[in-house]
Formats: sequence, structure tokens, C-alpha cells
Amino acid sequence: MSGEVMMPKRSMLVVGADDRWRARLEAVLQQAAPDVQLESEPDATAAPQRIAEGNHTLALLAHRLDGAAGLEVLGRAVAAADNARSPAVAMFADDHDAARDEAAERAGPLCTLTYDQLDGDWVRLLLTVARREARLSRRLRAALDKREEETGATESALFGLNQWLTDELLEVQRDIVDARAVQKSMLPDVFPNVPGISWHECFVPCADVGGDMYNVVALDDRRVIMYLLDVSGHGLTAALFSSALNRIVPWIARLSQAEGPAAFVRELSREFPMNEVTGQYFTIQYGVLDLQERTFRCTSAGHPGPLHLPSRGEPELFAIPGPPAGIPDFEEFEEITVQLHPGDRLLMFSDGLVEALNTRQQEFGTTRMIDTLGGAPMAEAVAGLQREVERWCEPAKPADDCTVVGFELAAES
Repeated sequence: MSGEVMMPKRSMLVVGADDRWRARLEAVLQQAAPDVQLESEPDATAAPQRIAEGNHTLALLAHRLDGAAGLEVLGRAVAAADNARSPAVAMFADDHDAARDEAAERAGPLCTLTYDQLDGDWVRLLLTVARREARLSRRLRAALDKREEETGATESALFGLNQWLTDELLEVQRDIVDARAVQKSMLPDVFPNVPGISWHECFVPCADVGGDMYNVVALDDRRVIMYLLDVSGHGLTAALFSSALNRIVPWIARLSQAEGPAAFVRELSREFPMNEVTGQYFTIQYGVLDLQERTFRCTSAGHPGPLHLPSRGEPELFAIPGPPAGIPDFEEFEEITVQLHPGDRLLMFSDGLVEALNTRQQEFGTTRMIDTLGGAPMAEAVAGLQREVERWCEPAKPADDCTVVGFELAAES
């Protein structure tokens, strides 16, 4: 179709990075996106103009661009990106401190990466985000402008324009599928090898890119952490934030001196306060499995509590009251301890699962979840739960991610 909007060349603009960062970026791009050209801009003050030109797939800015002056540059760069309908702007940092939080407040929904976190998965996800945002802001905006110019056009011309819009929306949907695939690839596919314990999970993604992430990580020979987090909202901003958290939580857990899950989540809440620009926050259920004591200590920040399915006795669904993480002036989180026995099962689940709606607008619910799990072995029970949730929502996709992660202790021989 004539008048088609041209997409910018596949290139990445990096501003304010030193030699170490550039070398890391070059290596990651060579592995993850060899067709993307890396361009460097040493002059931070030139960033707004370079971004405004809209000639890059993605722009990366180091948030420490000469202190307060750098924050001002960052703010102008974001405004330039908005005005030029440019792809998303991302920033990275070597550490986590107040300067990063201030930069995030000025820049809005950006993704903060550390040097160690920057890898091929992140580059693929960021480039997919940029491509999708570019299509939405450039092509659809251009189509709307074209329609305004053709207000007196014939019915045939308007039909052709509508067909073009439909094609572009299908392309956006394909970008969403790509982003969801990259995000799913960042979920664990290998769990810790702990004798006598098997790990299980299921993940039913929503129609858009969601915010659920989970992980199971061995801290040492005695302790294994398991957590499930959910970022408020949907879409690519939520996906970026949840993916960032999922990479950061195990790293902080290994370094933390916190006494127990509640104290650790309190640290996370202070480290990642609610974004005042976007109103974005996250919920998390975080637990520590003690292999020697056979206990599971767990806390929750605005998330459903865990479900304990003992080998003998009735299921127990724990309610752990507490606000979402990052809410100002709310930092007190409660903690429970579950004593485990051979054959016991324990799982975490997202609110998207129990709130999944069918065509009659009925929720799946906790009772149906427990009945579906039944007394079957964990692998069979979780697979059956996934099938049941998918059937419940048909013909639509769930409105939110439906996620389960848990473990089963071997029965006594």
C-alpha cells in the first residue's frame, strides 16, 4: 500500500556507557541479535536530539549521567522519545541505590538493568518491546492521520484503510506472542536437584503479556527458596518489571542477612517502592524450605497464601494478610511456618488462577482448584489443573496469568 510508514533500522543507541559496558553490549548483541548495529553517543547532552530523530530500534541510557544533570538529560530524552513516537528507552546501572529510584521516577516505566543481568534474553525481550511500541506509535498513528486526511474518501478507500489497520494489528499481535515467548524462556526449566523432593509448575499465560514470574533456587545445602511474584497491570511494562524482579530476587536473597522470609520481603519492599509515575507495584509470595528441619517458612505481600496438601489430613489454605510490596508506610509482613511430613505437597498459586472467569463470568475459585488437585501425585495433579483452567476459560484466554509452582516430598517407603 502506498504511504506505508517505514520502520527505523535495527540499531541500538547507547548513551553514557563506558568501555566495559560497550564491550558487554557488543558481545550480547553478537549472540542474541547479530543483525542489530550498536551505535555509541559519548555526549550525554546529545541524547535527546539523537532519540528525537527516531532512527534507532532501542536506546539505552546509563542513569548516572553526571548526577543531577544526568537525571535532567534523562527526563528530556524520555520526553523526546514520546514526542517523536520513538521506541522504548531503557536504562541500566551498576548498582541499586537512591539515584536509581530518582531516575525511575523521572523516566517513568523504564527497565533498570545491572551489568550482571544484561544477557541475550534481556536483549531479545527489550528489542521485542521496542518493535511492538514502534509499530503501535508509528504505524497506527500514521494510519489515523491518513484517515483524517481521507474524511471525504470513497467507501472503497476506507475499506482498504481498514484492511491495512487490521493487518497492522495482526502484526502487533505477533509481536506480543514473541514477547510472551521470550518472557516464558526466562522462567526456570531446571529445578534444584534435592533428594526426596520433586518440583512442579504450570503456567497458563493471559491474552496479553502478563506479570507473573516464579523461581526455585537453592541458597545452600540446607535452604531452598521458592517464590511467585506478580506485577500490577498487564502489557510489556509489567513484563519488563516482573522479568527484572525475577532476575534480581535470587541475587539479593544470596546476599541478604535478613532473618526469615518476612524480613527479606521487607527489604525488597524498600528496595522497589511503588512507582509514583505509573502507580506500578508488585505482590510476592516468598518461602524458604529448610531441608534439615522439614519446614517451610513463608510470607506474602498482597498475594494469596500457600496451599498445603498433607499426605494425611485435610488441605489447608493459609491466609497471610499483608499489603503489596513497595507501598509507602506499609512494611510489616506476617510469616507462617508449615511443618512438613513424607508425602506432603505444597504449592503457591497466582490470583489469576482462582479468579479466572468462564463465559458466565464465574470464577474458577479455590474450592474448584483444591478439588481438581485431589489426592493425585503432584505431577499428575498440576497437569490436570492446567487442563481444567484452560477448559474453564474457553473459548477465551484467561484475563490474567494463571500460575502454580510447588513441591512434593517423597512418601515413606
